[in-house]
Amino acid sequence: MRRILIWTVLALLTAFLVPFRVEAQAPGVVMDAAALYEGASKYGEWLPVVVDLENNGPDVNGQAEVLVSGSGQETIYAQHVELPRGSRKQVTIYVVPNNFTRRLVVEFVPDEGGDALASEEVEVRPVPNIRYMIGVVSAGGDGFEPLASANFRGTRGQQAQTMVLPLDLATLPDRPEALRTLDLIVFSGVDTSALTPRQRASLEQYVAQGGVVALAGGPEAARVLAGIPESLMPVTLTGETSLESLGALEEVAGEPVRVNGPFPAAVAEPVVEDSARTLEGELPLVVEREVGDGAVLWMALDPALSPFDAWAGTDEFWLATLGQRAAYPADIPPDMSPRQVFNEQLFYALQNLPSLDLPSLRLLVPLLAIYILIVGPVNYFVLRRRRHLELAWVTIPVITLLFSVGAYGLGFQLRGSDVILNQVAVVRAVPDAEGGYVRSMLGVFSPSRRTYTLEVEGEALVSPTRAPGDPFSSSGGGSTRAMVVQGEPTLVQNFTVNQWSMQSVVAERLVTEGYSFGSELVTRDDSVVGTVTNTSGMLWENVAVVLGSQFQKLGDIAPGESKEVSLRMTDVNPQMSGDVAWRLFENEFGPNGANRDTQVRQQILSGLFNSPTGAGNSPLSATRQPLLLAWLDGAPTEISIAESTRLNSVGTTLLYAEMPIRYGAGPISLPRGLISARVAQNDGGTCYGPGVASLSPDFLEAEIHFQLPAALRRIDPTVMTLYLSSDGGLFVSPKLSLYDFTTDEWQEVVDPVMGRNRLNEPDAFVSENGLVRLRAENLERNRGGCIFLDVAMDGTLPGDAQAQSGIQN
Repeated sequence: MRRILIWTVLALLTAFLVPFRVEAQAPGVVMDAAALYEGASKYGEWLPVVVDLENNGPDVNGQAEVLVSGSGQETIYAQHVELPRGSRKQVTIYVVPNNFTRRLVVEFVPDEGGDALASEEVEVRPVPNIRYMIGVVSAGGDGFEPLASANFRGTRGQQAQTMVLPLDLATLPDRPEALRTLDLIVFSGVDTSALTPRQRASLEQYVAQGGVVALAGGPEAARVLAGIPESLMPVTLTGETSLESLGALEEVAGEPVRVNGPFPAAVAEPVVEDSARTLEGELPLVVEREVGDGAVLWMALDPALSPFDAWAGTDEFWLATLGQRAAYPADIPPDMSPRQVFNEQLFYALQNLPSLDLPSLRLLVPLLAIYILIVGPVNYFVLRRRRHLELAWVTIPVITLLFSVGAYGLGFQLRGSDVILNQVAVVRAVPDAEGGYVRSMLGVFSPSRRTYTLEVEGEALVSPTRAPGDPFSSSGGGSTRAMVVQGEPTLVQNFTVNQWSMQSVVAERLVTEGYSFGSELVTRDDSVVGTVTNTSGMLWENVAVVLGSQFQKLGDIAPGESKEVSLRMTDVNPQMSGDVAWRLFENEFGPNGANRDTQVRQQILSGLFNSPTGAGNSPLSATRQPLLLAWLDGAPTEISIAESTRLNSVGTTLLYAEMPIRYGAGPISLPRGLISARVAQNDGGTCYGPGVASLSPDFLEAEIHFQLPAALRRIDPTVMTLYLSSDGGLFVSPKLSLYDFTTDEWQEVVDPVMGRNRLNEPDAFVSENGLVRLRAENLERNRGGCIFLDVAMDGTLPGDAQAQSGIQN
């Protein structure tokens, strides 16, 4: 009985103590993960996932991993983390979700392997690219609520619905790649001096690549401007005031402000002359500073406060203020990522490997001569001497077989065992800046099925990619579960390549030095003249400057060397600019076509000229400024493969940049192609036309807006020319009307014709902000082809209106 009682007590004690023993032995890693932007990201764009880790157990090292599953392929994005006992750490992992992804699996896996010590699922929301995504960093206020239900009209008649996402300064990404999913970032009532240097650099590059930043004034204007980089600063703050009425806002939005004042406003002077968009008397209410492809907007009022929180015209005010930057481009499908399409364009150049070249004639001719000599005279004399000529039917096939095996062995020894790393890169530079933005597509061609580890320098964001119709592999090949460990360097592990196939990744990074240049371009009569200077330490090869459909070849430019530029501004046809990628090399074609280096360069330029628009992916054909194109020797991103003993590295790099024009006082002739155009309203379809407004044959009524460059908004217009063209055999001009800003009425264009329509004294049709509104009505529906419309302008700039267009630094 006593034994039974003792065993019972021991059993109870064991049952009571075991849970505490197990808990004490547990690793004690606690994880909390969340995706920024409330999990929303545009198709194919980077999404930051913030992972908070806390270790209540023994020291442990491991990786925070995010699994992204795809169709037949999985990618793990990870960062290495050291977690001593009692530590707390936060890491941000950048991932590219698939279009159909709804959940991401986040785990913390120890270095020694085994099961994950912590795991969590994160909800994500991939959204079509047509959604206009607004990130708001605000201290409070209800003024942004009307934007959550606004529709920004697209160029095809689609409704570009907005999505307002709350952000905070602490978690604002410090990588421009992660900001690309946002179309607009608003800072309201917050102290931007808390921004880190990397966050400021990220904002600079985000704007340069096409993003828009809006800065709120009002009572907290000084705090909002405190940490904004000088290159993005739109105004200089001079004081405060209160406004009793807002007539200028009413005129912009077409809606009366029925909210009682006063309204606190900040008083500021624009940094760039003539950049004020909206004035309330002498007070600039809205200022727009263009930086690269993007812009920084300054608002004297705080859009989070009154009257925006109770004004029916709030959404129309934002739509009018953003202008064409709020319109969804006509040449991008809503369900495709511009970033992915851009990468696919580069893949055609990536697959053009030097190993595909035929053997050199210097090697092939002697080899064939030896074969003919042996199989012919040598074989004959040997058999004749031995008096066995009948054995020729045996010796000839044997010699041929031996020769074939030897030739194959020689070829395999020379190239067959090489792993080929091909890098196709484009570097976007900015005048008078040291660095640039690098996008490299890296392709690994393997002679056998192997798994590699790639090391990519520069804290690059790397994502695996495969182009449809990969000519090297009918099955698609590649790794089924690749791992990208982000850091310095970035590692791509378990990167599997099938035999005689190519697998590729894309590496994106911001560099701070090595790609600087300077340019001084001014208008003179009907030309753009000036100089371009190579201030980098690298040789520029085959440099060209392109303006619309025209170009000038400058040859090679050595470090420190300058060369003169002279381009006519007449007849700049943007519809022909895509052809520049081929015409630049037309003199390099021989009897057998272009050599492989020329072919690769053509393919890179063709991809850039014809890629869709979008932040970071602006097509060269749509630019309104001269483009610098220069080829660099080698690749900008250092890559190594640990498992390869024989690595053959090749690379082609294009440096490109938009060069600003300074418009001098006096007569100005602005040709078509240099005035931006967008279809503001359209009840039908559009046709693809780079740099011009296009309408499909079945449209009924549409309104097109033409916007003069900011530097030319004070122009005194003397002649305006409307260009109409069609790609159909039968052209029937639509009814055209221009909006008269002096009478607020539409004036019909008399008897428009195909080609040029010259309008004298067009002052009434050009607003104070350089806007021209054109209405087209289709009276002959479904007749003819696509209709393309463009505008040219002649006029005079006053003597005090000299300014610089484009990139402002």
